[in-house]
Amino acid sequence: MAFPTQSIGLVNASSQYLSRASAFDITGNLTAETQIKWQSASGSGTQAIVGKADDGNAGGGASIDWFFRVTKSANTTFTFGVNDGTYAEAGFTDTGVVTLFDGGWHHLAVVYNASAATAEFFVDFVSRGSISGLRTSIRSSARKLYVGCRGTNYVEPIDPDVNFSMTRVWSTTRTSTQLSDNACTFLGATTNLVSEYGFNGVATGNSGNGYDLTANGSPAYDADVTATCAATLAQPLKPVLQAVNRASTY
Repeated sequence: MAFPTQSIGLVNASSQYLSRASAFDITGNLTAETQIKWQSASGSGTQAIVGKADDGNAGGGASIDWFFRVTKSANTTFTFGVNDGTYAEAGFTDTGVVTLFDGGWHHLAVVYNASAATAEFFVDFVSRGSISGLRTSIRSSARKLYVGCRGTNYVEPIDPDVNFSMTRVWSTTRTSTQLSDNACTFLGATTNLVSEYGFNGVATGNSGNGYDLTANGSPAYDADVTATCAATLAQPLKPVLQAVNRASTY
């Protein structure tokens, strides 16, 4: 199946997001990827990408099973955390040239290696850096899957509105080459592909496993993608110049 001709737009002021009750469990290796577009370079804050957490997220890290988010300030910080009974997250602050907030489409991914307790971040298929000090497994739970927010009472939108296109969660580690090779098509039922969302006018799952999402706040679908996948992606970024790795456990 070809790349979607539509994406879903989440409006900051309307607290729009996507969620799935009784989400799947991934207890080991994990890759989360999405194609995303922030509508402008203005604003700052944290954008939740995808993860599994409680409704209200009132318990902080205790309410999260795993989560991927991006913070925009003077530099861009990528954060990933996992919980095996104790929550640990780490953030990679990219002080190199990373241009996510240019009004164009970008591919983001995090690859979590459970046994090594590490995660690696990719932008447009180029590694931006890694973090360590995570947990070596992810607990099982009945928490929800969220796209575009981190719990219903803790929506994390950067000031510009944002569009999401092809979004996937895998129960394995994926390489840069694999991410690039599979970026431009629906995969459908594929080994280790747990969920896949094209947002091509619907929020249904396409992995063969179900896991349809609910679009909260009535977000709109629009033709904010180009005719071919290759044209929606920015050129690969320059290698990172310098980075800071910070970690916390609670």
